[in-house]
Amino acid sequence: MPQIRLLVADRDTMFLDKLSNYIYRNKGNSFVLELVTEPERFEDWLNGNGKADLIAVSSSFLDELSLKPDSSYSLVLVDSPESLVPENYNAISKYISAEKLVKEIISLVAEKLPLKGVKDKKGFGTVHLVLYADGSDFYNPLAQTIAYVKAVNGSSTFYLNLDEFSNTDCYFSGNNLKGLGDMLYYIKAKKGNLVLKAEACTTADASYGVHFMKSHQYPEDIRNMTSEECNLLIRSIIERACYETIIVSRAFGLDENLPVLLSLAGKIYITSSNCRSSLERLNKISELLPGLTGMEPETNDRICFCINSVFRTNEYFSLNNFRKIFLPDPFAEKCGFPPSDEYLSAVGNLLAGGEGDFYA
Repeated sequence: MPQIRLLVADRDTMFLDKLSNYIYRNKGNSFVLELVTEPERFEDWLNGNGKADLIAVSSSFLDELSLKPDSSYSLVLVDSPESLVPENYNAISKYISAEKLVKEIISLVAEKLPLKGVKDKKGFGTVHLVLYADGSDFYNPLAQTIAYVKAVNGSSTFYLNLDEFSNTDCYFSGNNLKGLGDMLYYIKAKKGNLVLKAEACTTADASYGVHFMKSHQYPEDIRNMTSEECNLLIRSIIERACYETIIVSRAFGLDENLPVLLSLAGKIYITSSNCRSSLERLNKISELLPGLTGMEPETNDRICFCINSVFRTNEYFSLNNFRKIFLPDPFAEKCGFPPSDEYLSAVGNLLAGGEGDFYA
């Protein structure tokens, strides 16, 4: 991410201390920060052709200025209900969390900065694509568990759900107001610097350390997404070059986005429960995959069929020689996330390249 030159002007030194501490602690490499507490000094800075990508100025401080900053690169931090924001200025409440404020700043400057995303950084940006054969992650939290296991073991991890009815917020939580719906808007509106836009739409789960985009609100946001838009979305996350692992989850479906996701994925997991109807779907998908990936099962080590052993059954499917593992009941001990220790151990073994065990 390119560095953002940010000037913050406010007489409130406590606010400046808290904001600057947050930025240095969490975004230290992303910002060049300058703080101003006196209107006279700020006007001297303007008269001296000071350079900044964005000026964040409190509304009370702005009222004191005889020389106003250019509205095109200014953000007014409203610190009083009585404050009148001049026309054409972007404005936001000063008293929101530092995370939300920084996300808003990043979003505003994204289109003004050149794209400097680090592409193909070694060891970063491996996409783990999880496709649900029976259309749902009901009783099958494989994608979320991969994100959890990776994150708690120290891997920088991003999770993205591309179902029309996303349930991301049932697993991970954060206080960023922006999310996947906003990111899809930026893509469809052909906004610039999508790498920074992706940063502005991402939040971190404080409990597990997983980064994610909050669920979109409207099913058509995903339903109407083109293959080009899908590619831009995933690449904007990869090109941030700060995630070792990117998990993309959705129901299996033969639409225009599936080839894009398959081509970008370093690892592909086709998953379902072990009920007869789900196993039959897995078998049909295994017949389609060689044509979709251009590789025969014996030479395609990217793909693994993961079957949750929820029911006791003797059903057996060859799955056309693709690698397959049987995972244990994820909620044998409790019905809630994270899943059972046995399931976490099995998924950890899967990610480490193990063959897994058979659970009947």
